[in-house]
Amino acid sequence: MTKSRGILPPKVFWTDAEREIVRQLYPDTKNSEIVKVLGRHTEKSIWGIAKKLGVKKSPEYLRVMGGYLDGKRGSQKRFEPGHVPWIKGKKLPGRTSSTSFVKGQRPPNWKPMGSHRVNGEGYLERKVREGNNGGLNWEAVHRLVWKAANGAIPRNHVVVFKEARFTNVLEQITLDAIELVSRKQLMSKNTIWVKNPELAALYQLKGQITRQVNRIKETQHVQPSY
Repeated sequence: MTKSRGILPPKVFWTDAEREIVRQLYPDTKNSEIVKVLGRHTEKSIWGIAKKLGVKKSPEYLRVMGGYLDGKRGSQKRFEPGHVPWIKGKKLPGRTSSTSFVKGQRPPNWKPMGSHRVNGEGYLERKVREGNNGGLNWEAVHRLVWKAANGAIPRNHVVVFKEARFTNVLEQITLDAIELVSRKQLMSKNTIWVKNPELAALYQLKGQITRQVNRIKETQHVQPSY
């Protein structure tokens, strides 16, 4: 994995002195003020290091700040366990009942069992079950053809079309046009080194150049003194 190419800022590590400052100031000081004292950390990072150090805001600080961090402010407006909404058991006004779905209603795009469709990847699918499972109600026809002849598809294996035999025409999806391969075989067949070795070599070269540029940037980077 290549580095961020300078997109992300360099990671800032906490010194023992900075941790001690947070330990002393965090209980009674705003995080924004601690940022000004340290000069190189964010409010979020200060909150994170305080959590690691086990330091919390003091009760006096929470009281002075209006209690917005003590978990109590606004509690009277929250839903409590067992709360019953005012609308429970009541009919909504207006025409909502006439525009709402009713039990047993079928959407306009409903298809009966055995229907066929072509999915977004170009594969022919058949509807094999009813229910609220969306795409799980459909299965690729080439998988069904193989399963009809051989039974369940083994674990970590897939049914694919043979070379130059892909089709979504029902009559052309026959047992001699498909084959069972392991996922490892499928990956090796579709790897970029097989399909486009020149492009793969360029990607590899690009990664090497990027890593070398990042190394040069690191050697030329001067750490600020504090």
